[in-house]
Amino acid sequence: RVHLMGLQKGPEWARLVRNARLYICPSLEEGFGMPPLEALSVGVPVACAKAASLPEILGEAAIWFDPKSTPDIARALVTGLTDNAQRQRVAARGRREHLERR
Repeated sequence: RVHLMGLQKGPEWARLVRNARLYICPSLEEGFGMPPLEALSVGVPVACAKAASLPEILGEAAIWFDPKSTPDIARALVTGLTDNAQRQRVAARGRREHLERR
């Protein structure tokens, strides 16, 4: 199930992310990448475009995809939604990296 929610801010955004099975960041251009970092900080695994500053910010704490390749995006989403072991590894890496930055 996919829910397209539009722009969400503050407590509603945080509630949605905490309850997500996977946070997807298909951005072609991204400043610092706070939304995926925030998802990782609450233990939600991230599938992310390998673009802009995102690889440098997230390191190994994401399921990476080429944002210009529909098959690669689909592969990352299927992996992120069906491979429990991979999802747990990514979430654990994200928590470790997030804690190391504090």
